[in-house]
Amino acid sequence: ILTLFDKLDKELGKDFENARNEIFGVHSVIIFQSSDAKSEVNEFSNEIDLPLQKFKNIQESLDYLIEDEKIEKWDTGTEHGKQNAIRKMRYKKLPPFLIFNLKRYEFDEQSQSDRELRSRFECPEILDMKSYCIDEIDFETKYRIVSVIAHRGNPQTGHYVAFTQPKFNDDKWFQ
Repeated sequence: ILTLFDKLDKELGKDFENARNEIFGVHSVIIFQSSDAKSEVNEFSNEIDLPLQKFKNIQESLDYLIEDEKIEKWDTGTEHGKQNAIRKMRYKKLPPFLIFNLKRYEFDEQSQSDRELRSRFECPEILDMKSYCIDEIDFETKYRIVSVIAHRGNPQTGHYVAFTQPKFNDDKWFQ
């Protein structure tokens, strides 16, 4: 879908790109904080990349993404020098529609090739993203899964299959 977005951006121009970013844009912030200094880096994307290797569901993967990380000798600049710090990521603004990219491929050092992770990965029908956001939010955080795109094949070949539930009040899914 991201490749399609890139092609549509080139074909349709800035108006499409702006509308796409409004509908799918994820704003996150990475915060570095020590006892004497704080720094924030804002990031933007149209999807949330989720690692899968050691997680059984979307909540565990999201928990990992926002987990505090200890940074030794973080360079705070000339005023405070290098200090131990905490790095954390949170979402500042979420769009009306979220796209999760399940990172099902990893590079295998031994074989020097990509391999697909085929473990079970569960997603609830309703997902509340509030606990993954900064404290001061003023947007909806509850999402309902309405579509899944799955890859069949191996990392080099195969095809994608879409499953969707076009009516929110209906339990029917279509392939």
